[in-house]
Amino acid sequence: MIRPRQRILVLYLKTGGGHISIAGIIARRLEQQCGAEVFLADGFAPHQIMARAFFLGGYHITTAALRGAYSVFYDINLIKPILNITHALVSWRTSVHIARLIVRKKITKIVCTHFALGVSCQTALRRLGAAAPLVMVVTDPFTAHPAWFTTKGAHFVVFSRELQRRARDEFGITARVFPFVLSEEFSVAASPTAAPGDVQRSADKSGAFHVLLAGGGEGLPGIVPLVRFLVNAYQKELGRAPGQKTPQFFFSVVCGSNKLSRRRLESFAKKTRAPLAVYGYSRQMPRLIAQSSCVITKAGASLVMETLAMRKPLIISTYIHGQELGNMRFVTQSGAGWFLQKPAAIYARLTRLALNPAEAEKAKQNAARTGIIPSNGALAEYIASL
Repeated sequence: MIRPRQRILVLYLKTGGGHISIAGIIARRLEQQCGAEVFLADGFAPHQIMARAFFLGGYHITTAALRGAYSVFYDINLIKPILNITHALVSWRTSVHIARLIVRKKITKIVCTHFALGVSCQTALRRLGAAAPLVMVVTDPFTAHPAWFTTKGAHFVVFSRELQRRARDEFGITARVFPFVLSEEFSVAASPTAAPGDVQRSADKSGAFHVLLAGGGEGLPGIVPLVRFLVNAYQKELGRAPGQKTPQFFFSVVCGSNKLSRRRLESFAKKTRAPLAVYGYSRQMPRLIAQSSCVITKAGASLVMETLAMRKPLIISTYIHGQELGNMRFVTQSGAGWFLQKPAAIYARLTRLALNPAEAEKAKQNAARTGIIPSNGALAEYIASL
């Protein structure tokens, strides 16, 4: 008997590049490896202006500039009645949008990569009387918000034993553990030796310790004052008396979608003639990480795991309250990196790494011991088998 081709809906929300990236990687794997027909879609319809303004706009503003407000929103939704209200507000029209996608695309299975969409998926399936399996891929590896686990009856995928135990003990949910979803480009074996031209030429010419600063799709919070401090500190070091040991640095900065930060840093680079390359949203992250000597970032899961997979020392300068705390602890407890918030402490650590290759090598070895590698085949097979 020939099984009909699976038609799988993979849903995401634009609350950070990590969710979109993971959804895209899963979709491609299901197509290429399992022969499924996959439909990758935003969980919010274009006309859901209020949902987008509240959930997406609110997320971007609070995580970038109003960390206290985001912390309050995160914590208050730990209270179950309030979380239920939030789900109801988000699900109201979202479930209709998802139901239409299910009918229009003749969907036989749903993969959801955002906690805010799980209840909406369940509501849509119930209204349609559809028996399509729902897979919740919990993209926060260690400290996931309880909102992920309110979707009862779904198949849960997590990325750590720690979160698997929590799902079982706190929510009565049986979850399957798989390696974190990473593109195959983020591996030591596949890492490209060539890099974007201006950076490669500058780094090769100077033999510099190459520092990459990045923070996902939205960029690294506080990136402008941090870069200015690091560059100014470096140029001040260069002006010291001859004979004193001074490392050579080259800085690459990825600003993501933050156009204002990019313009300000480009102006700064031009004015100071600093060894500094500035990018907006970049699709060259595998190359930029591969050529770096150290990566400075926030504790977003995707960029942290990509850096660990490529065996680079990590400095985490900030993390989002709650959901990224576990990522920061994973890096520091593994010995693959450091959590440093003050620019002076970050510069001091960069200097130590640049002048003591053995210390940088130890961090690389610790990154290797985490066992983070791109390995998405088992997850694709599991989803296809449901």
